[in-house]
Amino acid sequence: MSVEILDLEISNKDKVVALRIDGAVDQMAMMQVLGLIGQVHQVHGKVRIYQEIENIGTIELDAIIEKIKFLFSSGLSVFERVVIVTDKSWLQKITALENKLLSTLGVAIDIKAFAKTDEAAALAYLQAE
Repeated sequence: MSVEILDLEISNKDKVVALRIDGAVDQMAMMQVLGLIGQVHQVHGKVRIYQEIENIGTIELDAIIEKIKFLFSSGLSVFERVVIVTDKSWLQKITALENKLLSTLGVAIDIKAFAKTDEAAALAYLQAE
């Protein structure tokens, strides 16, 4: 499977959706992740995302459409904090740019990328109040 749901052993894991991406992302995987985000949002309000990215392959058009539909129906206010753990420097740069752009637009989501060697720092950031 290219998208795997993770069970992190952290203090506030009830409001965290954790996943690992390694390869292509299809519509079923996207629907599974978005469904989980929706469930966590209904119970806990703001959702925190832990995303470990090994490799990104193709992303099916239907998967992108599912994500767009979710964002239009739920909005960005669903998310509180997003942590990306990857050794891909280009993804780390895109994450920093995305964080700056959202901040400039007044969207209150903290997005931060960490190298795999900094996973402990990523988890600490994810759990911080």
